[in-house]
Amino acid sequence: MGTSMLQTFGMRLERLRAARGLRSKQLAALVGLDPSYITQLERGRRDPPRRVLIDKLAKALGLEAHEAAQLGRAAANERLLRAISSIDVRAPAMEVAEELIRYEDVFDETGYLALRAFLRAYVISRGEEKKIDHGRQFPEPSRPAEQETTM
Repeated sequence: MGTSMLQTFGMRLERLRAARGLRSKQLAALVGLDPSYITQLERGRRDPPRRVLIDKLAKALGLEAHEAAQLGRAAANERLLRAISSIDVRAPAMEVAEELIRYEDVFDETGYLALRAFLRAYVISRGEEKKIDHGRQFPEPSRPAEQETTM
């Protein structure tokens, strides 16, 4: 596993900012944020932002498409990991599935289908498969099947 896979969103953002010779105060001004927010993002004290802010950061940093995509994936992956770490395993399986399915933007189509299969198996293993079959549907994707993640 390369070092780029081990970098958190904040570490990646800080590295990209420093490589362009910007201070956090300068980057904050370019995207219209408080400098302390940029510092908190870089130190992992804030949840990674969503797509809109990542796009603003990428533009302000002058990132190439592949760098912007890597930054977006790092943010999405970290949001997912934070969500997973906060799950109450005693919660009903369907609640866990509904929570995790919200992170569909982290995965490409294959990964997303694997997540759905895993969650379906998890729900069944917890003995809650009747909820799938009787009234309460397993969470469906909110994106079209052919859409590809570009984060």
